[in-house]
Amino acid sequence: MMNNEMNQSTNTATMDAESMKIDTKVVKKMIASALVEVKGYLGTANGVIGGIAGMLKKNTTEEEDALSGISVSVKDNEADVTVKVITEAGMNIPTIVSEITDRVKAKLHEVGGIEAKQVYVEVVDTMT
Repeated sequence: MMNNEMNQSTNTATMDAESMKIDTKVVKKMIASALVEVKGYLGTANGVIGGIAGMLKKNTTEEEDALSGISVSVKDNEADVTVKVITEAGMNIPTIVSEITDRVKAKLHEVGGIEAKQVYVEVVDTMT
């Protein structure tokens, strides 16, 4: 057991905020992984015009579609996040929004060491 503890401790590295940069796409993936954990969340949307434009593009990937309704700005390890979401009809929207906010903040902090200053959730549709 002592040997495992030593191996684990030698594999751990700490970095300060100035010695790393996390690409925006990676931050969006963190946010997307937090969203799928929320009961009543069905997906992201990039607004009506963005949605129509996305449907017309033939070469979009599932990943691009999943990240399309997420925008994020990160500066000095602090993030401003906006997510445009589609919720499940009949579910309590304020509860969904609150859970999205909490999970996004927690995921960014746990995985990226990023503090979410603001998480703005725009519910753009509800579906069954």
